[in-house]
Amino acid sequence: MILRDMSTLQLDGDGTGLIRADPWLEQHRGHLQARQARFRSALARFDPTGGLLGQISLGHRYFGFNRGELHGKSGVWYREWAPGALQLRLIGDFNNWDRWGNPMVRDQYGVWSLFLPDDKFGDKFVHGSKVKVHVVGEDSSGRDRIPAYAKRVVQDPTARSLDAEQELP
Repeated sequence: MILRDMSTLQLDGDGTGLIRADPWLEQHRGHLQARQARFRSALARFDPTGGLLGQISLGHRYFGFNRGELHGKSGVWYREWAPGALQLRLIGDFNNWDRWGNPMVRDQYGVWSLFLPDDKFGDKFVHGSKVKVHVVGEDSSGRDRIPAYAKRVVQDPTARSLDAEQELP
């Protein structure tokens, strides 16, 4: 029997719904039930911590560049997860690529953050600004990296290096 339309197939909660479509699978009923139980067990472990369709899939709303407030001032938050880093600093054309100008702060979970208030950076940190994050590793070596949640990356035609190009929310 060839199953041509999966949309008409009703799957039972125990994983044996396929047997109605293909009776030859009856001998595998126990295996199908065990697989379904294992799947539901794995899914139950994900759900309390955000689930596959929960908080973990919405990281772009927290990490990267997002508009927000701090102490009543509006601006842009930048957050990056780097638990093994010693330091992170935001660099770009908005601060003349100064690796010391905009250090980030780490929380207990390894999330680094920086708030760029509009009153100070509103005319410098604009749509199309080129940015990178300077990461200082455990061995004290520093490297410029493209932010993990960059929405747009462009290549400098002369230097051939890549930069994230900021798209402000």
